[in-house]
Amino acid sequence: MKPGIIALLPLGLALISPPVAKAQACASLDDLEWLLGDWRSEVGTTVFSEHWERSSEGSFEGVADSRSADDKQLLSHEILSLVARSGEVLYIAEVAHNPGPVTFRLSQCPDAAVIFKNPDHDFPKQIEYRRKGEDEISAHITDGEGKGFVLYFQRVVEQ
Repeated sequence: MKPGIIALLPLGLALISPPVAKAQACASLDDLEWLLGDWRSEVGTTVFSEHWERSSEGSFEGVADSRSADDKQLLSHEILSLVARSGEVLYIAEVAHNPGPVTFRLSQCPDAAVIFKNPDHDFPKQIEYRRKGEDEISAHITDGEGKGFVLYFQRVVEQ
């Protein structure tokens, strides 16, 4: 290869590389306040809901339920926490089928999204929330390699 081509190669690779999302510090809950409130998603005959509130300066508490749409029978219940400590943010889920709480670490927080990971957990290994406007979010629950499911939530506004 000619020396001029070698010198231009990094520039060419930079031009064809996908853009990198703007990274944030990922050490505070302040940028995650958009998660606070009540959220609802309907998938077929199941209604999913999440409720998040700030419980202290360094933590959010949450509850996630799924219910049958017709008779409102409880299908699943999770107790959730977001905790900021020691310079990182943790997502902690307590689910009946796990012997104890499962912790996910906030690994990335590009604009309007947060990605929590636990590569040692069976499923999920990754939980990602994406914000779309003030009243819509999506929760991507995956194995970290694309297999999983997505819930599209709408903000519940009290009347």
